[in-house]
Amino acid sequence: MAQPTPRLAFHWIARVVLGGAFIYAGARKVTDVTAFSDAIAGFRVLPSALVMPVALTFPVLEILLGVMVLLPASRLPRAGSLGLALLNLLFIAVLASAWIRGLDVNCGCFGFDWAPSSEWKLPLAIARDLVLLALAGQIWLKFVMRGLPPNERICVKNEASGTTEINK
Repeated sequence: MAQPTPRLAFHWIARVVLGGAFIYAGARKVTDVTAFSDAIAGFRVLPSALVMPVALTFPVLEILLGVMVLLPASRLPRAGSLGLALLNLLFIAVLASAWIRGLDVNCGCFGFDWAPSSEWKLPLAIARDLVLLALAGQIWLKFVMRGLPPNERICVKNEASGTTEINK
């Protein structure tokens, strides 16, 4: 049996971290939809009529996409990672908007009882979402590259060793 490469190990760790984070976050929000809808309303980006439908939909979507990322090799992890990347872009935009506008909000991303109350909570949440976005992008790219024919894969020239490496 072949030994797993560090790249493959990183890929699986990234999938577990990303999928696990969103399953956990979605589960925390599902258990307290009212608090999550209050958190959404605090950002002041949606009309009040849409706050509760979003509060009911997003946690389920996060759980579904998180599970998709964890499934064995198929098209679902690619779709799940793309969906989570898009969600993270949305979250980053909303968090940045609140930060720029000087709002004191709790995003409720991973529950409502752990977030520090300081001027750093929104920048830290943005940084966390940038890391999750990078993981989602790496996972998506891995699946996209694996599905391409060999002549269309990205080749990287290693100047130090003089070798060419194909990212699979």
